[in-house]
Amino acid sequence: MYNTPNPQATAVFVPADLVPPPRVHDLAAFSPVDPVIPSAGPDRPGLRASLSSWTANAIAWVAFVTAGVLFLLALGHAMAGEPADAYGVAALIAFGVGVVAAIAACAGLAISFTQRIRHGALRRAGTVADAIVLSSVTAFTALTALYPLVFVLTAW
Repeated sequence: MYNTPNPQATAVFVPADLVPPPRVHDLAAFSPVDPVIPSAGPDRPGLRASLSSWTANAIAWVAFVTAGVLFLLALGHAMAGEPADAYGVAALIAFGVGVVAAIAACAGLAISFTQRIRHGALRRAGTVADAIVLSSVTAFTALTALYPLVFVLTAW
């Protein structure tokens, strides 16, 4: 009663040259291919330096905000009579990282601007907008890095 043959058994045809698919974890068929990264050629001068400057600005601002939070924590612990030296040292280190990143941002801005002037790329609106916005952000970052110097100079 249950011993009926499958009526589709003869309808399935498997070609003889069909290679079974490789197993999922079989790395013998894996061939790594490097991604194609477009280079910043002569059609986009100063792009790499501009991106480096934007990255340095972002790192500087993260470091400045971190230093501010750590300074407020140190101030709060000191006012509560608890030891706050570690927070103060960490705030100084974070601010130092921000200053170094601000210097790198200024260098990247100068290199980007020089390359764009050299190749005559300041005729396009996008390049001019990037130069203006990057200059203002980098100037604000540099002023933030120089802000503690005001207290040192006024103390004399």
